[in-house]
Amino acid sequence: MPETPNQHPGVRVAFEDELCAGATMKCLDARMMQIYVHMASNDALTPEELLRRKGYLVGDTLTKGGVLLFAKDPARFIPCARVHIARFKQFERGGHKESICVKDLLLDGPLPKLLARTEEQVLDLTDEITFFDTDGGFKKVRDYPRHAWIDGLLGALLHRSYRSDSYIHITILEDRLQILSPGTPDVPIDRGARTAEGSMRNPRITRGMTEMGIAMEHIESSTSLQERLTSLERPVFEERDALDGSSVQLTVKSNIEAWNQLLEENMVDGRMLLSPIYSL
Repeated sequence: MPETPNQHPGVRVAFEDELCAGATMKCLDARMMQIYVHMASNDALTPEELLRRKGYLVGDTLTKGGVLLFAKDPARFIPCARVHIARFKQFERGGHKESICVKDLLLDGPLPKLLARTEEQVLDLTDEITFFDTDGGFKKVRDYPRHAWIDGLLGALLHRSYRSDSYIHITILEDRLQILSPGTPDVPIDRGARTAEGSMRNPRITRGMTEMGIAMEHIESSTSLQERLTSLERPVFEERDALDGSSVQLTVKSNIEAWNQLLEENMVDGRMLLSPIYSL
C-alpha cells in the first residue's frame, strides 16, 4: 500500500511530507534515482512507481523530503538545504594569536551527495600527522578522527529542522571542530500529522537514506589503534540558542594534545616508540 503523506487541508503535516511547489520528476538527479530504485526495489519498480509507493511523489509533485533526497538542486526549492564550512588558522601577530578564516565553503546537492561532499571537504581541511610505527611502516593520525564526527554530520543532515532558514554550519578551528545544526533533536508535531512513525523528525528522509545504504550504524571507520588511542575526549553534544532558534552543537576536540601525550607515554630509555615524521 502506498505510504502517501497526509495532505488533507487543515492538518499540519511534517515538513518532509509537504508538497514542494514546482518540483516534478524532471527535477530528479538521475544517478540518485538509479541507486534508489536498485537498492529499494531491486530494479522491480520504475522511479515514479517507487516514489509514489514511498510517499515522495503525490500527483505530479514531489514532497519536500523527495526533493531533499533526490532532486538535482534541492536548494533551488529549499534554500536552507546547504552546509557551510569555515576553516580557521591561528597566526601570531603583535605578540598574540589571531584566528583568520582561510577557507569558506557553501555546499549543496541531494542529501547522499551532500554527505559525501561535506565529508570530503572536512577531511581535506583537517590535518594529519605521519609517523613511523614500531612495525616498520608509516601510519597517519588525523587531528580530528573521522569516527569522532561522521555520525554527528549525518545526524545533522537527517534530523535538523528544515523549517529553519539556516544552514548547517561546520567550524574547524585549531583545537576543535564544531557542527551546528538548526533545531532540537526531536520536536513533536500536531496530532494527526503522524501515525505509526511517532514524533521523530524526518523519519521518511531517514528511511530513504537507509534504503540507499546510508545509516548512522553503517558508517564505519577504519581508524588505526593509535588514532583511537589519541581520541581521549568524547565528543560533546549541547543544545544552544543559536541561528534562528534552538540548535544542537557537536564539539570534537583536536587530537594534537592527546597525540603529544601519547608520544610522551611511549618514551622508553629516551627513545620514542612512535616517532612522528612531519605534520601536514
